[in-house]
Amino acid sequence: MAKEKPTTYLVPGFHSDVVWIEDQRDYAVSLMGDMHQNLQICKFDPHYGVFLHEITYMKPYLDTHPEERDFVRELVKEGRIGTGGSHSQPSETLISDEALIRNILYGRLYHEGCLGDKPVIYMPWDVFGHCAQLAQIL
Repeated sequence: MAKEKPTTYLVPGFHSDVVWIEDQRDYAVSLMGDMHQNLQICKFDPHYGVFLHEITYMKPYLDTHPEERDFVRELVKEGRIGTGGSHSQPSETLISDEALIRNILYGRLYHEGCLGDKPVIYMPWDVFGHCAQLAQIL
């Protein structure tokens, strides 16, 4: 009997720093462009999916492009958009556990209430270490 080859999935997505080298306004413009581009690819390619998870770019994009809300909800329902269940990606080692819990709860409320998703993944793409209690918090 032949052994099945493992499947590897590549999930496109991007991360935002609310502030870093530039100010929040500059990042917002760039990030909303990234989200728009990914949604356009979803419209063009029915097999394309993406991980969109940070409220720092999702909410401003959907507030300024309300015509895309139903499309985003449909992509979430189809499993073509995954969300990460948090507001943003905080520097976990620099904030308190309570702040991390608030970040996750606020994000879940947005993802569930506005997008119709029930995220089961906490996706910290660009954090520099995790707090020791992360497993218990999640």
